[in-house]
Amino acid sequence: MRTDQLEYLEEIARVNSMNKASKNLCISVQALSASMKNLEDELGFQVLDTTYKGTQLTDKGEILLDAGLRFLDTIYELQGGCPERRVIRGTLPIYCVPGVIDVVLPDFMMQFQKYHPQAELEAVPVYYQNVLGGLLDGDFDYTFVFAPMVNDESLINWEERFEFVPLKRLDFYCEINNKLPVAAQKTISIKTMLDYEIVTWEPSEYHLFSSKEIFLRFNAEKEIRTVKHYKLFEKMLSERPVLTLTASLKNIFADKKNIMYIPLSDKNIWAVFGYVKLNQEKLCQQSQWVVEMMKEFLDVI
Repeated sequence: MRTDQLEYLEEIARVNSMNKASKNLCISVQALSASMKNLEDELGFQVLDTTYKGTQLTDKGEILLDAGLRFLDTIYELQGGCPERRVIRGTLPIYCVPGVIDVVLPDFMMQFQKYHPQAELEAVPVYYQNVLGGLLDGDFDYTFVFAPMVNDESLINWEERFEFVPLKRLDFYCEINNKLPVAAQKTISIKTMLDYEIVTWEPSEYHLFSSKEIFLRFNAEKEIRTVKHYKLFEKMLSERPVLTLTASLKNIFADKKNIMYIPLSDKNIWAVFGYVKLNQEKLCQQSQWVVEMMKEFLDVI
């Protein structure tokens, strides 16, 4: 008997259907049926019974599942997880600034779905200008954000009412239209970038941070063009000889026409990925689960 067979059995018992269970578990009905048949052959007794009410556990199947769940909880706990989090169902919102959705969430969601097929993560974008107000109003109790750093100094000054919890360092890259000759370089510095037309995306008048501030740290007189509409920002990058800054978790970027990404050579500039919450306030259980799983994900990449 394998642990995945116990997990299959648990899902069948939950939905009373082989078809629904196979869909939730992301395997074929044939593979699920074969696995359950192999389990019954190995144990020597029937664990499932199909009637007009659907597929249900037999009396022995109920006893087996009860013992099996205690076993799975023990295994999960020995692996460093929380037993009550072993099987998460339903929709869990994940609050994050828009950049997190592109840089971190795709790989995280894939891993989450692998271990929690009965649950779904819903990305809820929170713009930087709404983070602090949303936390104070109780609209959410955390938000994943990026905090840019220059010379070990954060460009976001969190008020005392808020706590930023760092999780992972990210590197900055120059996002550059390939029409520029400098796009052929293997690395690029902020000083070199300042010789070209720079465009940054600023979605609101009030914000916690804009990459424009990094450039201005090196040349306060430099004219930096800002764009408030993201589609226009992307259009400018793909069609004009301009450049900007972006961050990446694993040097993976969305495939954009005419755009290249060059590592920043400045070692004193980076970003920190983490979450912000109200100081000395505990997260609700679902939020705590999401944060814990994000930590586990970041530890292995």
